[in-house]
Amino acid sequence: MFDPQSEVKHYGLSLRRKGEEKTISFPVMNILAWRENGKCYAHCLELDIAADGETEEQAASAVADLGIEQIEFAIQNHMEFYNPAPLEYWEKLKEIQVNRFRQRLMDHPPRMKEEVSLELVS
Repeated sequence: MFDPQSEVKHYGLSLRRKGEEKTISFPVMNILAWRENGKCYAHCLELDIAADGETEEQAASAVADLGIEQIEFAIQNHMEFYNPAPLEYWEKLKEIQVNRFRQRLMDHPPRMKEEVSLELVS
């Protein structure tokens, strides 16, 4: 688990599948990355796997590679691959998302309903 004093960053891992007519992109996994004691760590919340690296981006990339391997293995062997991380990681993600949401609205508050568009994501 990360040190409560650490700055934790959120990365979203999207998969892109190339089809005949277009590339389909969809969000799949959330990755938290942080630096602690001179080392960088990343944790994929949906798979409960972790990796480290020289930078937070390298650690996040390493955990993404591990996640893809785990998913491929699970699919080939007809196994379940969704294994969520402990609750404290999800709570940290929620804190990051709430703070990001607040900051975006404070930086660019909508002034009229015409400025708001609705996009449904499934």
